Amino acid sequence: MDFYCKQRICVPGGVWHGKVLEGVSGIVDLCQKIDSPGAVVCKDRPKITAVCTDGCFIKRYNLPGFLTRLRRRFKRPRPLLALDGAAALENLGIATPQVLAALIESGSWFFRREYLVTRELAADDQLFSRICTPGTAETSWDVLLDKVLPPLCRMHDAGWCHGDLSLRNIFLTAGAAEAGFIDLDGMRHHRGGLTIRHRAAEVARLVSSFMHYTRNVSAGATLVDDAVRRYNALTAAELTPETVTGAMGNMLRRVEKLVDKQAEQN
Repeated sequence: MDFYCKQRICVPGGVWHGKVLEGVSGIVDLCQKIDSPGAVVCKDRPKITAVCTDGCFIKRYNLPGFLTRLRRRFKRPRPLLALDGAAALENLGIATPQVLAALIESGSWFFRREYLVTRELAADDQLFSRICTPGTAETSWDVLLDKVLPPLCRMHDAGWCHGDLSLRNIFLTAGAAEAGFIDLDGMRHHRGGLTIRHRAAEVARLVSSFMHYTRNVSAGATLVDDAVRRYNALTAAELTPETVTGAMGNMLRRVEKLVDKQAEQN
């Protein structure tokens, strides 16, 4: 965090303020490229716009609606939460793209948008969701246990939970011993330590996401048993398959509906 300096930049129509990595310049101009035709769109929704451009990943929280903007004024901005999470992962030796800036754009009449700028994933980095496809369950599950669970357990033992754990938020680098994590604005630190409930919820999200991408619903019980056994071997926690299965709840039902729908289409 010592490498980030607070900045306040006045531009026509508003003010930008937040934290910028030392040595990075032109950050407002870079953020404004999010709407340029040359940017590669990763996500375009009413609440979030995300693009890749100039070797960077830019995520804008659009905060639509007066009440949403009003509520966000009393909460820590999500780009700063993501910056906190990135710093925590760095301290734990867990890979995540370097954060270049966490900024808030504000103006009159409660106008407010928030920006997170990170380095783009390297060419040899690959989202875990792209290697887990129907027919790859056996091999990709072994990779998940070997490369994803160790850094996840270190994160949990340090009191951090990811908050939006999914295969689309996990990446692998060729030759790396462990996976890395992205989309960190949901990360939270629990000073008293992570409870079994929080740990079970994260493992449940991981298993459910794997089942979603591989369409491997029938092996759910086996996957949970494997994940719990390996997780407990890496930490002092004592998860049980029942706590993880109970935490899956609606996630499991959504996966089952997806698989049923695909079977009907085929």
